[in-house]
Amino acid sequence: MIFRKDPIFIIAYARSGSTLLRLMVNSHSKIMVPPECGFIQWLYQSFSDWTASDAGDPRKADKYIEALSRSRKIDTWHLNFDAIRALIQEKKPTSYAELTELVLYHYARLHNYTAERWCDKNNYYIDHIPTLHKIYPSARFVYLIRDPLDVVSSQIYLAAKQFDSPYKPKFSSDNEELARKWADSNSKAIQDFIDLNIEPLVVKYSSLVTESEATLTTLCRFLGEAFESGMLDYYQSTGNEPPSFKAWKHGIDKPIYKSSIGKHLEALDQHSIERIKKITYPTLEKALNIC
Repeated sequence: MIFRKDPIFIIAYARSGSTLLRLMVNSHSKIMVPPECGFIQWLYQSFSDWTASDAGDPRKADKYIEALSRSRKIDTWHLNFDAIRALIQEKKPTSYAELTELVLYHYARLHNYTAERWCDKNNYYIDHIPTLHKIYPSARFVYLIRDPLDVVSSQIYLAAKQFDSPYKPKFSSDNEELARKWADSNSKAIQDFIDLNIEPLVVKYSSLVTESEATLTTLCRFLGEAFESGMLDYYQSTGNEPPSFKAWKHGIDKPIYKSSIGKHLEALDQHSIERIKKITYPTLEKALNIC
């Protein structure tokens, strides 16, 4: 297996529907999207200067494997770290980008993927677009946007819930604080796209669930792929979503449903709605018109 050199990154703020989009894209026969982890960005600072000579140094490979094995959520990938070490010795990656792809290559073989390209999704990435672009300058970016009113109400809902998982997201229960964080992160992402001359595909969550086939067809066209109807059947093969994540990812094992749109009307009073709109909607408008 040789991956194409134009990977895909899904950029989205937490609780924007990125797991749904991940599963849809992962259901395409030519694209692999592992569960979220984020090791690409986390390990960059320590190994960004990787060269061909490092591949022949067992100590450097061991250092990388150790760091990879300690990455948050990497345990959900069930990797064989000895096999990755052997791949480094065999393939001799000449850069950090190639080193990273060996991990994804191993994951693909381990889980019987035959995809030609890979995609990565982590809500953490919204704050690190320049790093991702630097590592993979040919990458395509998909920017998923959900109404911040629904994002905030979903975060407040989860803040009050108890889940038996070390990976449960942690959110404030203050809706104005959540709104400011949404606006700050998305404002930075928009500016990063502009500064780096990146033209992402902006996908509205509402369109993804109400006009799924049309939205996914546009997405596939952007990626240079043909739409596959199996993308709509994502819920039939959600086995690679780790059990430790599923508790707060409602509905991923069911067909697309539209009731998540406007959910904030059940959770927020009118005063809160107006305050959140004032904080977030100027940034929302910029996001929807970035290209």
